Amino acid sequence: MEELEKRQHYRQIARQRATAVHEKIGLAARAGENAYQVGADLNDLENAFMAGLPEQDRDVYTQLYVEELDALTNATNDKTRAIQEETLRAEMQNTQNSFTWVWVVLSILLILGFLMR
Repeated sequence: MEELEKRQHYRQIARQRATAVHEKIGLAARAGENAYQVGADLNDLENAFMAGLPEQDRDVYTQLYVEELDALTNATNDKTRAIQEETLRAEMQNTQNSFTWVWVVLSILLILGFLMR
């Protein structure tokens, strides 16, 4: 198998396996399980899978697998950042709205106080 074909072949496998691991860890975390332990268990399975690869292909596969895990982690981090930014914008808007209402109420009270003199 040519080097590029080998990388493409193993890239597909690495992407599928990394995606499955990423999803299983996410499901475990959402279910209240210890995601780190689940990750360690899945890592053991991945190591067993890699041990079954031809020795000359293990380094290539490992590199591709790590790249795929990094890509998934970065995508999750991007989504998390977007959610945090949206939450911050909403909180700032709520704070701004609260201050506006405080000023409106204070202004009305001042006007009423001035008129009742």
